[in-house]
Amino acid sequence: MDSTLSGADQFRGPWWLLQVLSSTDFLLDTSHPLVLQSLDIPSDVYREMLCNLEAGFCIVQIVLEDCQAVDGIFRLTNASFGRHLRLGSVVGESLCDIMPDDGPQWIKRYGGVALSGQRVHFEARALCRWYSVEVMRVGAPEGRLLGVLFMDVTERKRMERRLAESEVRFNILADGLPMPVWVFDAQGGMRFVNTAYGEFFGVDLSSGTVPEWSMVLHPEDVLIFEFKLSAALKTQSAFRALVRARRYDGQWRWIEMSATPRYSPDGHFIGLTGSSPDVTERLEIELAREQLLKSERAARNEAENMARLKDEFLSTLSHELRTPLTTILGWSELLLQRIDEQHPCYKGLSVIASSAKVQKRLISDMLDLSSMLLGKMQLKMEVLDLVEQIREVIGLYEPVVDSKGQRLLLRASEMPCLVLGDATRLRQIFENLLSNAIKFTPTDGCIDVEIDADGDSFRVSVTDSGDGIAAEFLPHLFSRFRQADGTTTRCHGGLGLGLAIVQSLVEMHGGYVGATSPGIGKGAMFTVSLLRYVCAIDVADTVICDRRIGSAGDQGEY
Repeated sequence: MDSTLSGADQFRGPWWLLQVLSSTDFLLDTSHPLVLQSLDIPSDVYREMLCNLEAGFCIVQIVLEDCQAVDGIFRLTNASFGRHLRLGSVVGESLCDIMPDDGPQWIKRYGGVALSGQRVHFEARALCRWYSVEVMRVGAPEGRLLGVLFMDVTERKRMERRLAESEVRFNILADGLPMPVWVFDAQGGMRFVNTAYGEFFGVDLSSGTVPEWSMVLHPEDVLIFEFKLSAALKTQSAFRALVRARRYDGQWRWIEMSATPRYSPDGHFIGLTGSSPDVTERLEIELAREQLLKSERAARNEAENMARLKDEFLSTLSHELRTPLTTILGWSELLLQRIDEQHPCYKGLSVIASSAKVQKRLISDMLDLSSMLLGKMQLKMEVLDLVEQIREVIGLYEPVVDSKGQRLLLRASEMPCLVLGDATRLRQIFENLLSNAIKFTPTDGCIDVEIDADGDSFRVSVTDSGDGIAAEFLPHLFSRFRQADGTTTRCHGGLGLGLAIVQSLVEMHGGYVGATSPGIGKGAMFTVSLLRYVCAIDVADTVICDRRIGSAGDQGEY
């Protein structure tokens, strides 16, 4: 049996029983002083309790020669004594005989207790197990009787070893981290700091002294830290604190302290493990980002406010312009009705009336767009035949198509194509599309209008053989005030609002509008998709109506 002394651990066995024995009279046979005649214990209860203890217990009488302990005789053992040491009955036997190898060192240790009367506690290893042993003198000093109580602490030693190994691994790992790492015990005392901690605070760790947190934290943040630390220790929980700390160069830096509970292998709370990385740069970046976002929000609000003011201004301006323009257009048309074409003023009045109509259309577009942007446009929804609406639009543009010698094809179902919409606004959609197709298609060009069913929608496509659209401009086609040719010398006028209005009106009807083009000079196709009013409608055979305008006698039907 080899042993090691341990003065740090406090054995929690039933030593109060030994205290009772220490006051008990042990009578020796005077005819043979080395033999114990009897043990007179005041109460059989104590004897029974000692015998039934889980801890091993024995009473040993020390044999002296020339005031030196030379042996020990077992006078009493309990059942656990034999079970722990794997021995049978040893009462009356010599300690040196039972343990010839380790006996002398035990005799020396026990003899010291018998002579001095001082109680000792140590841990010893026997039979591959660890035991916590306590020895004290019992009875009268001249009896040289010792009470020995021991408990198996192998599991505790194993857990302590695992904990120590774990702490070594943790310390090695923590020393390799670039941020300060620290460990508190269960009372809040600093148990460990890593190398980065010493470098950050300018502490010589070899001196073994580490400054308290209150000495390195900003005075305004000390109470915050102490409150959170105290609460975490009390509740055995994690904590987080954003505080300022003085770095080795005297600068105040923001550190984010975060800690988690530490537990021993047997589940006992043993403190906190934490880190405190320097987050000053991160906070500065977050602050700058917040200021940037604040500036961006202010700029966006200002831009939205300016856009609203602009829309209101355009609406007001359009109303103000329309009033005198209506007077000009009305009087010019009235005068044209009163004079014949040979009159010297006829041509001038015709130009005035034509220009006034163009100006009226531009103003109407501006008013419509303003109403949409301000959310003031309302639709009067009713069930409409989409084919009839488009026929009416085509009829309006018959004189223009006739004058340019263009060819117009309408392909539509014989059955009604019912949709839910505002008649005026639906006609406005197709007036814009057909007007653009006529405007950008050269003389003798072809324009196709096709209406067909597409699932639960009707699709209307307007295809022309005109100027076409550049691929890079297609994404901007429906933007406000955007034109493919934005120069002052462009061939076609307008504000660039027509298609933006078309898109808004189609979307207000719950539909979709898109455009495609093979490229410049290859024409374009605009497609409008509107939901059916009735889901189940059979699409009849398509009828092709060919109308060529501009050739005398060639009168087809739409």
